[in-house]
Amino acid sequence: FCGGEGEAPEHKCEEIKQDSLFQLSIVTSGAVVATVLGYLAAVKAGRCLSFKVFSIGGFLSTLLLYKCFSSLVTTGVFFSLKLFQTSHNMVSLIVVPELYPTAFRNTAIGFINSWGKFGGVVGAGLVYVLYYVSPYLVVSMFVAASCLVMCSSFLWSKETKDVLMVDVEQCE
Repeated sequence: FCGGEGEAPEHKCEEIKQDSLFQLSIVTSGAVVATVLGYLAAVKAGRCLSFKVFSIGGFLSTLLLYKCFSSLVTTGVFFSLKLFQTSHNMVSLIVVPELYPTAFRNTAIGFINSWGKFGGVVGAGLVYVLYYVSPYLVVSMFVAASCLVMCSSFLWSKETKDVLMVDVEQCE
């Protein structure tokens, strides 16, 4: 199955060229803006509302990947994806230390990082395989993941803003 069999499906959308440093810089700048936006939203509006807003924005931005746009609009779509998803992750990075004691948090972060590496390998393989079946299946995989994040955000009900959390003391 090395290289897939047959020809790649025809792709009719206008591609973003990787040699366009300006477009890539715009998309990447979404992460910088999102870091500040995620922090400010978590501090001002609270964690629960921030999770919901950013997950809805990420889901709607992901749905736009089903449609072909001009190169400029496609850059905007990827900027919004980067903005909403990184903002959501920023709020997550604020909530985890507020919620869990240090001993549990360190173990959980290590566990999450391990599964993240595994997911990176499996995800790359899935993109490769699904693209040769249909490029829409690749988009569907991202839409499904974004939908799961959105559903999880609406299930989240613990607000940690302005709540004093007590750490667990270590036994010697």
